[in-house]
Amino acid sequence: MHISGFSDPSFRVSLIDNSWRYSLNNNIADFYARCAKRKILNIFNYMISMNQNLHKPINVLLVDNSISIRKAIKNVLKPKDKIIVFAEAGDALTAIKIIEEGFEGIAVIEINLPELNGIETIRQIKQIRPALPVIVLSFQTDICYLQESFKAGASAFVLKERAYEDLSLAIRSVAAQTNFISIDLVP
Repeated sequence: MHISGFSDPSFRVSLIDNSWRYSLNNNIADFYARCAKRKILNIFNYMISMNQNLHKPINVLLVDNSISIRKAIKNVLKPKDKIIVFAEAGDALTAIKIIEEGFEGIAVIEINLPELNGIETIRQIKQIRPALPVIVLSFQTDICYLQESFKAGASAFVLKERAYEDLSLAIRSVAAQTNFISIDLVP
């Protein structure tokens, strides 16, 4: 389906939820309402963010204590999507130092970090740089982690098992100043 009203004529999207199909036909508000009802709001946010940020590269600070996870995430974030892992940190203190040194972009932070957990790390980042967007990346599916992350200042929450599907989408959404939550956490 072609989304009319978007500046990039090559931008197309297909949405299928079981047997449901819907043509937009210039009615963004109605489309948004249907997306919300169908729990595909994240796809709509992604479409907006792709249109607004299609040609802007986005720098990412990747914070995870596992080298193998960082490597896997870097493989998910392909340069063709113009998402660049600009810096990496294996712990919160290194991440905070990188941010203090002037990092510009989006921080993607594991919630279970050694020494200083991800939620406390977000709080400290927000004290240093309140406008820096932070995405939480975690295996935790407990809703209390989601709530605490957003209270601390996170803009998105992505489950690690959905990183392949959701992380680029979350980064683009956050770059467009839109919150993002992995669909498995949406009630």
